[in-house]
Amino acid sequence: MATRFPAIKYRIISDEFGDDRFDAYLIDENNAIEIDEYGVMKIVGVMKTDEPGVYLDYSGMVALGPSENESDIDLVVDRLRSMSAYELVTRFMVRSSQHFELNIVEMRVVDPTPELELDEPLDRGE
Repeated sequence: MATRFPAIKYRIISDEFGDDRFDAYLIDENNAIEIDEYGVMKIVGVMKTDEPGVYLDYSGMVALGPSENESDIDLVVDRLRSMSAYELVTRFMVRSSQHFELNIVEMRVVDPTPELELDEPLDRGE
């Protein structure tokens, strides 16, 4: 079974990747999720380009764990949408055998212009 989210292509803002396009699924207007070539599910921040169906990855990414099954995308997105950040930290991160590190005190929202950091979420006026 495939995911319910629309398939897109995205390219990375870095010159290192040139015009390479990567497969992902648009989970909301500013974020996409992919399963990379190593079987790791990741969320990346994206923005529309002038090219239909192609987005630009302008931010960091969050690795969500191993998966090679696209139907896992729906489960992961639904779980994340239904929990608070507090629940994520106290119920999952703290009780994991993995080390997690968040710097919420210093956290900033990244604007699509890489050299600019904002204190407020980006308003695209759409």
